[in-house]
Amino acid sequence: MRRHSHIKKAPQPFFDTLDYMKNPVKTPVTPEDIHRTLEVDEPEAVMDYQVASEFIFTYRGSVETFRQYRKTLEQLLAWCWLVNEKPIRKMHRQDVERFIEFCVDPPKSWIGSSRQHRFQTQKGIRVPYIDSVQAERHHSAQGKTVRVEEKEEEQ
Repeated sequence: MRRHSHIKKAPQPFFDTLDYMKNPVKTPVTPEDIHRTLEVDEPEAVMDYQVASEFIFTYRGSVETFRQYRKTLEQLLAWCWLVNEKPIRKMHRQDVERFIEFCVDPPKSWIGSSRQHRFQTQKGIRVPYIDSVQAERHHSAQGKTVRVEEKEEEQ
């Protein structure tokens, strides 16, 4: 039996592919970015996201390292705020152990059945794939057409 069955919603991706990721020092993370991704309004969550963005950006020279670090950082950030409900800087050894246990046995909603696009371009802006699909469904229901440009993502 899964211990995290109460978690129904999967987090959205934090980091785009290398081709699209902006320099987080020049373009810092905003409260809107964190709200879009985690649906929390905590200044410490913005700081966590900023530090993680700066860290992952330094690995843009190696695609495989970037992918691996991105996956782990996204899991850690989402777990800290959606499950553990505290910032990374307040974590203790027991929190790290719980995070590792969580990764070994994540909730079903956090497990993808296939490789999916992470982000898409919508109206000239990169948005998480989930947001763009929801927007298309919403606008289709209202009889509007929304063009979503797809790019096969290898990163």
